Amino acid sequence: MSQAYKNLYFTIYKLIFPNYIVTHEGHLFNKDTNVQVPEYLKNKYLYVHLFNKQIPVHLIVALKYLGPRPRPTKDHQIDHCNINSTDNSVGNLRYVTRRQNCMNRSKMGTTVMVYVDELPEDAIEFRIEDFDNMFIDENKQIYIKLQNHYRKVNLNNGKYSLLDRHHIRQSIDIQDL
Repeated sequence: MSQAYKNLYFTIYKLIFPNYIVTHEGHLFNKDTNVQVPEYLKNKYLYVHLFNKQIPVHLIVALKYLGPRPRPTKDHQIDHCNINSTDNSVGNLRYVTRRQNCMNRSKMGTTVMVYVDELPEDAIEFRIEDFDNMFIDENKQIYIKLQNHYRKVNLNNGKYSLLDRHHIRQSIDIQDL
């Protein structure tokens, strides 16, 4: 028996297909060959290739340890709590609604996004190329209008910020705001 397979006895695991097991840490092993199934990165998520299908590892782990998705299934997604999409351990996965998942995504990088129901009274509307429904207040705080509320966006914060997009840097100077 290989060392990798022996280590499985010290972890929580479940059978996923007749010949595969998945650990609580999010690794798949072939039960017959005692070899870990190779994982590969696709669209920021880890996948495995089983039965001629590409299957996201987080989906396998969630279905086996968290159970089926809550109803309605189309409204629920699997969220990586720590925002690391390659960490497929059971403790890092949970079922959330689409809205909750979007709120969690806003934590990526250093961009700060806060949802507010109303704009400050001093906010004025402005336009930047492809962006409509943008507002700025006297403190240079940017708001983007969504359906029923506004998203507060910090433009100057990190590589995921709006100002780091090339076409915006060319068309707006932060000193002019």
